[in-house]
Amino acid sequence: MLSKTKSFFPLALVAGSAITAPALAQALHVIGHTPGRHAPSVDRNSTISIRFDGQVNAASITPAAPFKAGEVAMVSLSRNIAACDSIDFNQNGVFPEDQDGIDFFNVLADGACA
Repeated sequence: MLSKTKSFFPLALVAGSAITAPALAQALHVIGHTPGRHAPSVDRNSTISIRFDGQVNAASITPAAPFKAGEVAMVSLSRNIAACDSIDFNQNGVFPEDQDGIDFFNVLADGACA
């Protein structure tokens, strides 16, 4: 697994409360394309954890510095992503095939490896 870390960006949060829909939308936009259901939560340290289809702590948002309720926090967002094979994009051991071409263009469009 590779760690994909995005740069810092402002995210308005209310410490210790549920993440708002606009903040979740912004977080998911930064994370990238993630199919399925997402379950966000905020812990006592104001770290936002986002689960993707039941994966615990699949991604998290951690403020760069402590913040108080109502303040805008600067956060760093990262998640673990699978590394794409340089040729066999669907990683089934067969190359070339049509699905590799389809998966190649999906990855170019910021989609996940198959």
